[in-house]
Amino acid sequence: MATSHARYLVSIYSMGSILGVLTLTFLTGRLNIRSPYIILGSTLVSFGTLLVMTFVLTPTALTVGSFLIGFSAAGGVMQVGLTVMSELFPSRKGLVIGIYYTAGSIASFTIPIITGYLVKHSIHNVMLFDSFLGAIGLLIGIIIFMNTRKTEII
Repeated sequence: MATSHARYLVSIYSMGSILGVLTLTFLTGRLNIRSPYIILGSTLVSFGTLLVMTFVLTPTALTVGSFLIGFSAAGGVMQVGLTVMSELFPSRKGLVIGIYYTAGSIASFTIPIITGYLVKHSIHNVMLFDSFLGAIGLLIGIIIFMNTRKTEII
């Protein structure tokens, strides 16, 4: 793929992210949709999209996939996750926030190192790794959804 097309995909991703934040605000504010449903739906969409982008290498799949990843994974779902974690552990909100953002910082440092190593072998390896992380995210989303359904805290 040409550099100009890659930049175009980043722009599409950013538009998806902005629209995702606006949609999330509407869903949680106006429609009162519970946060665990949003987490589960977002992780499911992002994982499915990653799989399609990994194995269907067409310009259309990559363009739509970039938008959907921005919409579902970057569109404010991190803040929803933090809200759920704070509600699951109300007496430890400060600790939860610290752990949550520390984990994000560690990921921001280590993931580029890992993907930098993987890209030396093949860009496809980076996509497989990303799909693996998406699967872990989906599993965590399912666990959160099941735990909040049991406790009915949200």
